Amino acid sequence: MIGMRGWKSSGAVLVLALLVRLWVGLDARDAPFWQVPMVDEIAYLHMAEAEMQGAPPAHGAYYMTPGYSWFLAALNLGGAQVTQVKVVQLVLGAVSCWLLFLLASDLFDRRVGWVAALVWMFFPQALLHEILLLKPTLTVTVVLAALVAGRRGRRSIGWWAVAGFFGGIAALLRGELLVVGLLYFTAAMVFAGRKIDSVAPTWRGPALGLALVLAWVLVPTVRNVSRGGGPVVLAYSSGVNFYIGNHPGADGSYLPLRPDRSDAAVEESDAVALAQQGAGRPLRADQVSRWWWKQGLQWWREQPLAALALTFKKAALLWGSWEGTDVISPSLARPWVVALRDPLLRSGPLLALALVGLGLGWRRRDHRLLHLWILGSWLGLIPFFVFERFRLPLIAVALPWCAFALVWSYDRLRARQWSLGMAPLLGATLVGVALALPSVPRNEAVLHVNIGGMLLQQGRFEEALREFLVVRRSAPDAKRVEINIATALHGLGRDEEAMRSLRVVRGFLGAETERTGRRPVEELLYVHVLSGDILLAQGDREGARGEYRAAWTLAPGNPALKEKLRSVEAGSP
Repeated sequence: MIGMRGWKSSGAVLVLALLVRLWVGLDARDAPFWQVPMVDEIAYLHMAEAEMQGAPPAHGAYYMTPGYSWFLAALNLGGAQVTQVKVVQLVLGAVSCWLLFLLASDLFDRRVGWVAALVWMFFPQALLHEILLLKPTLTVTVVLAALVAGRRGRRSIGWWAVAGFFGGIAALLRGELLVVGLLYFTAAMVFAGRKIDSVAPTWRGPALGLALVLAWVLVPTVRNVSRGGGPVVLAYSSGVNFYIGNHPGADGSYLPLRPDRSDAAVEESDAVALAQQGAGRPLRADQVSRWWWKQGLQWWREQPLAALALTFKKAALLWGSWEGTDVISPSLARPWVVALRDPLLRSGPLLALALVGLGLGWRRRDHRLLHLWILGSWLGLIPFFVFERFRLPLIAVALPWCAFALVWSYDRLRARQWSLGMAPLLGATLVGVALALPSVPRNEAVLHVNIGGMLLQQGRFEEALREFLVVRRSAPDAKRVEINIATALHGLGRDEEAMRSLRVVRGFLGAETERTGRRPVEELLYVHVLSGDILLAQGDREGARGEYRAAWTLAPGNPALKEKLRSVEAGSP
């Protein structure tokens, strides 16, 4: 039970966290990613727009869990735009610091609570995701709210209703958290019935929480069935995610179904098209998911040792120092946001300390439910692949034990018990080094493309060109970046150089078409249109007409292209 001093401390944590978030928000205003959404952010905005318009999903069921799109839609209905949503997320980040203080103080003491809250307050990965339109910030907040309420469920059944309410929202945000929630509330029922852990005065409280989780999950599931997607629980991307983490070319990280198409906005259409092509017939959403599950399981049957080895690798990656990023990383964002330059607070060392802290406090019976939550989160992610944003909730919940290990060590060092005091730090170092061994080759080329794309949209062509040239140097085989380079050069008025880049990518796309038998229509269309624009600006109307006509064969009926043709032919196509 937190007394008056505890509530004053928690209030101080909240105020300090809000001040830190105010600093971050003001500092990020000139960052290219503050006002302009990119990649997965755009996909979530499109989902939110469809929700507001009442439009059903393209294939009858949600591809991604809908919780975050509902959150965006609700804020948008309240008048919030992109930057206002990010302000809300910064506030949620401060609330997460407050909840971490409450949770860690309840598990240990206020000192541990302060350390846990301060770590999250300045943790670069947490701060970065708070200024991106992605799920982790909201997910962390609702997960911590559910766990704090669950701890208070020892005193009142009403707190279990609160825990179930937030646990259900967590499931709507991350599919694996449904499994974790079922494990957590079921275990709480068993513990209460057997008087273990003093988690609840009776099993009825956890049962109420479990019922609320299932009630939340029923909403999108019923929608999926009624809209013709089939019996899809939450979303049908689970099969695709399983395949991405389980096939001959899998390495434990995210790999797009088609090369150079890691955008969530096109992943769904690729998943459906490839599944229907493989099955040789049209498929419902649930059938698409099952088809991809079968492909991944087939690899397990054919190469069980390789599959098992990769699973162990993913298990280590989830606790290790390798940070899998797919949109932008703190290292690339830090030129614009000072708080992201912290070289010490990294996932690997924090998780290594958390493992040591879990070992030190293992005998605490009142921690068993939280132990199960951490275990379930870890096991729930292993079958798929490792993303930093996927494991952020796991890191947040593990932080109280990280803080406990630091405070425990500090107390021993202060008492001049040097061996005991250094043991957790040495143990964390050894654990961290061991878990740092599994890794995936880091290719940040796509992250530079993301930044450059946002700079292009803001007319910051010189800065955009610098990002794209980094990709040209670091990934010479990524010829598609020449399209971006040409766009930036055209914006700078360097049209001859732009045309050279377009010739390079045109040859690359032609060779790819011959090799795969599949034309990259989107890229070819853009190349033809941009070439036409440049030729028209140079006064070559005949050349521009030829490029626009070539584009027309790829996208007949395109309104913008039709207008371009009219401008050079003084008539409709």
